[in-house]
Amino acid sequence: MLSPQAGRDLRPMLREWAERFTCDTNVRDQIVEVTICALIEDPDQIRSTDVRSSLLDVLERVAKSTIDWRRGPLDINIYPERNGYVLELSNGTKSDKMRFTSEKFALGYAKSLNSRTLTLEGRVIPFRVASESERHERC
Repeated sequence: MLSPQAGRDLRPMLREWAERFTCDTNVRDQIVEVTICALIEDPDQIRSTDVRSSLLDVLERVAKSTIDWRRGPLDINIYPERNGYVLELSNGTKSDKMRFTSEKFALGYAKSLNSRTLTLEGRVIPFRVASESERHERC
């Protein structure tokens, strides 16, 4: 069983891993806390042969269920910022920003999502709605 001390020691590592799923610090902290709670409730989720991989698996499940709203349909805005591009996702009630190193990668990811609108630097881009199988391949 995990002790309360283990939760304090895991948080920095889990926060770093949660950055893969969102740059919103509130959502990231929520993912970390729910992951720790899930591990406390069911410590058998941790395989003794590969603890780090087990922790990452649990965090990934929690993150996907926490940010499931990204399945869309979404309004997507892509714009340059500093040394890369920002992809801003919104479903009307929630939003998140993701950073990419190039316009090509940002646009490629955006086209794999179930989009309502796709705007690149102020101009609307024609898109196709990703099929159900394409969306599940990412997950």
